[in-house]
Amino acid sequence: MKLRNLFLSVFAAASILVACNEDEPVAEPSIEVSVSELSLEKAASENTIAVKSNRSWIIDEASEWITVTPGRGGASDDKQVIVVSVPENTGYDREGSFRVNIGFTSKRVIVKQAGSGSYEDAVLYANDFDKEEATQTFGSGKSWPYLDQFEGWKNETGKGIEGITYDFASMSARANSVSNSNYSDYAGSGSNNLFFGANAHFAIKDIALNSNTRLSLSFGAERYLNADKDKEGGNTFKPSEFHVYVSEDNEKWVELQYAFRNGFKDGRWEIATSNFAVPEGTEKISIYFASDIASGHRLDDVTLIVVQEAGTAIDFSTGTGIGEGGQGGGGGTTPPAGDEIFANNFDKTKATQTFGSGKSWPYLDQFDGWKNQTGTGLEGVSYGYQGLSARANSTSDSGYSDYSGSGSNNIFFGTNGIFVIRNIVLGGAVNLSLSFGTERYINSQDNTFNPSEFHVYVSNDNSKWVELQYAFPNGFKNGRWDVATANFSVPSGTQKLSIYIASDITSGHRLDDIKLVSVEGAGTAVDFAAGKALDVVDVDDPAGEGGQGGGGGQGGGGTTSFATAGWLELPETSETDGFDFFSHDGTLSGKKIRNWSFYWDYDNRVSNWVAYPLYKAIYSGASRTDEWGYDPLLPADKQQNVSGGYREGNNGRYARGHQLPSADRAGYELNSSTFYGTNMTPQNQDFNGGLWANLEGKVRSWAGQSDTCYVVTGCITKDAKYYILDRSGNKVTVPTAYFKAILRYSSNTTIGTDGFCATAFLFDHEEYSQSGKSSLNVSKSMSMSVKDLEAVLGYKLFVNLDKAIGADKASTVKSENPQNNNWWWK
Repeated sequence: MKLRNLFLSVFAAASILVACNEDEPVAEPSIEVSVSELSLEKAASENTIAVKSNRSWIIDEASEWITVTPGRGGASDDKQVIVVSVPENTGYDREGSFRVNIGFTSKRVIVKQAGSGSYEDAVLYANDFDKEEATQTFGSGKSWPYLDQFEGWKNETGKGIEGITYDFASMSARANSVSNSNYSDYAGSGSNNLFFGANAHFAIKDIALNSNTRLSLSFGAERYLNADKDKEGGNTFKPSEFHVYVSEDNEKWVELQYAFRNGFKDGRWEIATSNFAVPEGTEKISIYFASDIASGHRLDDVTLIVVQEAGTAIDFSTGTGIGEGGQGGGGGTTPPAGDEIFANNFDKTKATQTFGSGKSWPYLDQFDGWKNQTGTGLEGVSYGYQGLSARANSTSDSGYSDYSGSGSNNIFFGTNGIFVIRNIVLGGAVNLSLSFGTERYINSQDNTFNPSEFHVYVSNDNSKWVELQYAFPNGFKNGRWDVATANFSVPSGTQKLSIYIASDITSGHRLDDIKLVSVEGAGTAVDFAAGKALDVVDVDDPAGEGGQGGGGGQGGGGTTSFATAGWLELPETSETDGFDFFSHDGTLSGKKIRNWSFYWDYDNRVSNWVAYPLYKAIYSGASRTDEWGYDPLLPADKQQNVSGGYREGNNGRYARGHQLPSADRAGYELNSSTFYGTNMTPQNQDFNGGLWANLEGKVRSWAGQSDTCYVVTGCITKDAKYYILDRSGNKVTVPTAYFKAILRYSSNTTIGTDGFCATAFLFDHEEYSQSGKSSLNVSKSMSMSVKDLEAVLGYKLFVNLDKAIGADKASTVKSENPQNNNWWWK
């Protein structure tokens, strides 16, 4: 909509020019661009090209990962230089474009950027089973074909298919209930799919790896049994019923853990993914799918590709023969007795609902009664936590429990809930079993337990964490307690083990009866070198002492300052301003991350500020979803209805202006959240598409040259006199000014203080919406220190920087005049 309005403005201006100068010869509209195609390396770069036009021009239809500045220009006899900026390409080779448009004609520039190679070269095996559509004409003439009766399902492609064979039982090819139907949540290929009958399996054998070891397997799957259709959650997909194994020799098979993008669906197709790494030298791999239920599962779109990042390490020596403990059970085991190394039932003293205002359960730093640890490995154990409280309701020994829980207390996970047990002494044990009781329950939701929402990691150094796969003895329960178990082996010589438990949902999970024991048999081999960093939980609370402050951000509607969350992008909050703090998380490369936070002003129906981290991986390859809608964290009647754009208020029309730019978030989940009404403010169209957009592109460029940029974008509504109407007729205040503050961090620099430097910008909305200013490029003269911006705003920005580097150094960073720091303007 923005570009369309600009187009019409240019066209109208050109029409007026012709009408007012009828006696003068008017040159034909023309535009010249110095190149028609740019071929770029994978590294982030800025590239200049020249534009010459006898009409005003704008840049439009630019791919999301391409930034072009300036975004517009006037008629000129001289060549004008524009800068084409791209971030580092961490994915496959890509191609995009942008257009230089004068309304009458345009020139398109193709931009090609190298990556890790073409997607086609990365595919080792792919099969959509759609070579020829199956017909229901077999058997008696009314049956779908078994796989040995029909070869139309053999449609494999890829670099590793030479020499593959198939093995199957009770499998048929069907062209009904297809993966591209209304019952699918991914873009399935449709046509044929494979149907699992009784005791069915399907195996793809001997895919050549061509020296590749880092792999990703994806497949479409659906669970549907007519007998279960009327049961609540009856057809919810359960990985404990549908198994996927891999093998290098077709003898020892290792079960893969896989996850769906949006949890387990009830009777709907969805795409599942498993990222894993095989040992160096592995020449071939086989994949085996097996269903525990008869006539309930379908399979489509199986793909094995090479990826850049290492996934779960596969140890083929720990595999088993198929049928020797793989297919038959419910997927879990009873927790073994073993020698107890660590245990905590959280029941030293029963919690009471007398904290806070006198009616709240205690946060973990307010109450020691949950510290009831026992075992041989306690020396030096400490805890870390955020967003957690101890509660004595909905207990693990209630009528809603399927195991013999201890009852009394349990640990409740609020917003961004994390629980860490650090430095359990193993005493030489290498074969371990971790068990814990857990429940998922949110009122009015499907509460089938979903491991992709509740993560368990282990570490030997509190730095690199490896995620464990766990299982329940009787599958995933709906809103009921049960005990989960993970059996694993650590390298010989591992002295200590830490456990990190995190929930992706707010106020939905509980934890009880955690236990670590040594066992005889080896479990899944843990490779700590393949671990990853997780959000740091700063609390280091000794197991035998009281809390040391800060249970962490409890999220979701706050009268508390959320500085305790520890995130560097957060400004100061207040208990008395009437605003509420909220935070969105998300998933990036299979890992839970924080997405963005906002501070909601109910009276003006805008976020006072939006704060977020920005780095290459989170924005690379971003593409607009345009999923305009309500924010699920707020009641609809308390926020803006932004679908379809704003209506006129008392000062004409305004654009829907992002505070967190759409181009700053890649992937459907992360990007779609940027279109929530809580991220929008009414902005002048020219300001939104001009100077403000130029600044957004500049910030992405800075982030591409940093470890992380911590960004706060906000607005000022004091003394505002204009408003617009949203689609529900609610008044939304038009801000009088906008600001953006950037805290840059780089671990490999001598610039700034301890790797940090900062800059800020403040724009009067009305002034910078005027012709001549709205299209300006960002320059150093527009910048200011964070300290000066704080003086205007009346509250502190980057409030956790003091804690990170000390108050004196933080003051130095925020007081520095960015106009004197050439890094920002190089």
